Amino acid sequence: MGMGVGGINDKCPQYPGLLHLLLDYNQHYSYSEVYIVVNGKEDTELRKAGMGVLQRSPTHTLIFLDITKNADRLKALLQAFSRRPRSLRRPRQEPQLYQYLPKFFRKPIFVVTLNTVLELHRWTKPDSTSLQVQVWEVARRSTWLVLTTDLEKLLTPQHYLPLDNQVTLAVWKQKSPEVEFWEVYQASPSLPHRTSQVGLYLLSPALPLPPRCVGGDGGPSGGGKDLQGASGKLETEYPTENIAPRRRNLTGLHVRCLTESWEPFTKNTQEEVEGAGEEPGEEGRGRDRIIGGETRGGRRGGVVIGGFMGDTFDLLSSVLNFTYTCQNAPDNQFGDLEGGRWTGLVGEVVAGRGDVIVTALDNTYQRSQVLDYCYPSGDIEYIMIIKQPKGNVWSNFTRELSTGTWLAVLAFLLVGPVVYHFIALHSPFLTRVHPTQSWFIVHSLVLNQGEINVSGPSGRIFYCTIITTSFLVMSFYTSVLISSLAVPLILPPFTDMAGLLKTGTYQLGVQRGNSEVERLRTSRDPTLQKVWTTIVSMDPRNLVASLDEGVKRVVEEPFALLVEKNYYLYHRTDDCRLLPLPNNVFTVGSGLAVAKDSPLHMAFDYLTFEQHSAGIVDRSRKLHRPSSPSCQPDPIGPIAINNLVTAFLLLAVVAVLAIIILIAERTMYKRQRQKTEDYKRPEKTETRHGTPKKRDVNVINELR
Repeated sequence: MGMGVGGINDKCPQYPGLLHLLLDYNQHYSYSEVYIVVNGKEDTELRKAGMGVLQRSPTHTLIFLDITKNADRLKALLQAFSRRPRSLRRPRQEPQLYQYLPKFFRKPIFVVTLNTVLELHRWTKPDSTSLQVQVWEVARRSTWLVLTTDLEKLLTPQHYLPLDNQVTLAVWKQKSPEVEFWEVYQASPSLPHRTSQVGLYLLSPALPLPPRCVGGDGGPSGGGKDLQGASGKLETEYPTENIAPRRRNLTGLHVRCLTESWEPFTKNTQEEVEGAGEEPGEEGRGRDRIIGGETRGGRRGGVVIGGFMGDTFDLLSSVLNFTYTCQNAPDNQFGDLEGGRWTGLVGEVVAGRGDVIVTALDNTYQRSQVLDYCYPSGDIEYIMIIKQPKGNVWSNFTRELSTGTWLAVLAFLLVGPVVYHFIALHSPFLTRVHPTQSWFIVHSLVLNQGEINVSGPSGRIFYCTIITTSFLVMSFYTSVLISSLAVPLILPPFTDMAGLLKTGTYQLGVQRGNSEVERLRTSRDPTLQKVWTTIVSMDPRNLVASLDEGVKRVVEEPFALLVEKNYYLYHRTDDCRLLPLPNNVFTVGSGLAVAKDSPLHMAFDYLTFEQHSAGIVDRSRKLHRPSSPSCQPDPIGPIAINNLVTAFLLLAVVAVLAIIILIAERTMYKRQRQKTEDYKRPEKTETRHGTPKKRDVNVINELR
């Protein structure tokens, strides 16, 4: 029997130092639980090492699973670990599948020999039912440490180890004092295995083994990783838990790419290329992105990806060593769930006709059920565009302040004289004045004219308040007035979704098949919910087939179109008929997406993040910035008469009003003068005592 946990035997153990390796390995990675998978008596050495771990470290959680006795339990456990966890709770459905899963998050590891793994792939229970467990597929969701003395057993076409498998192979070399850690992966089942040494474990010199079992000509295999320390001696080194940096060679894998043009993310062009049916070779990578597509009428139409996502995806192909061909979606949509069926780019991936989507694809909940998104390449901002409103000459001198501000100014002008009259009436330092006089005093101060008695603390405080308030109001008003007279000030009827609802005269359009349809339909925001139920869903025509159709409706009728901001910046800035509203409706991340559970996700996600960290994406994005908008306001020039028509009209109205008041004053003055003359004649009549009559005296006093 092999020796692996202690004592000296005349027979060399198959895995010398296994006990110490398990103790150190588990301590280094801090696994919460260790599953020891054995095959009956074939793995006695592993079983003994596990028992030794329990004796030396009783706090460790070790679970022994014998495939000859616990087949059903092992099958349920491995199937559960092979699924991506969606919740920390046990789902109510399929309880038998999850009964061995922990109730909360844990970090498990499976320890097994390579011979047992190979046996699991072909093993059947005594009742002739197959175990049907593919360990390499399960290893995509869980960590495995596989013990072996011969790595070549694994490198056969029958064994497909996915790109993102988490298997570490501990390889014992004959008569060698080291245990090598290796990783094996494949970009696809048809491509060769990629192997690399990722770590090394040095056995203790005090290991109680016969001299013939240690030493000799063994050592790290040729082509392995150089693991020498600063002193030049070999040192124990464990592989890092992040496997993505070590999976950078896809060995020429051919990737089917799906794309739609959406600047600045992608700017695609159609190009006819030769060589229908040929598989792109080494020249298909790097800067050469003239790539083939489907056969149409004997010719092969290809899509060349531009934009900053095209640049970064091309860099991915060079770093990861893969080729690719790209096509547009047949319906030219990004993808929406309509009638239980996916359309557009998403539908092509779900149907298995594509591997990766390279465009500004929004990350939504429904799409995330069938796609895995990589690190976002950029943000997508959705805005509304409406028809450019015409300037209103009648509001040139009133639109500088909002309605609420005008009401506040009016209240200030009405309350100010009342306050001053009250202060003058009760203050010992101020002269009492008539209410009409208070009115003119305060309004003269507002216009920086007239005089006022500022004696006393209350009068000074009131004076400073009037001057400061009037100065601020006049400063803001005149600054906006001058700007609006020089450059026309256009005020939209609304600026956000709440204003759209309040206006009640506009329809809202969204493009069919895009993510904004789902976001409006499933939004939890009360305002967006009301917009969807009362505006968008009420008229099927609001789901426009294309953005060109939506823009046409914007120009012809009261219609607001929800679009992505980059679409306006790159395609509609020269259309002076359109006005983008300032407030964003949505802001979401978008970028590469692959099929659900695709092994490519790990490599694409990690490399995309590295490109962001290195500033490559930002630098490429700057190269694809849009040009300055060509639809600019009219240049500054002489002020036209239509800009001042309101002022002249106001002056004319005031002049006419002044003339009318003048005529009224003259009429009243003549009547008053005539009445005075009529009463002056009785004033000379005396009574018999020589004094005026009482009635005449009252009239004279009234006239005075």
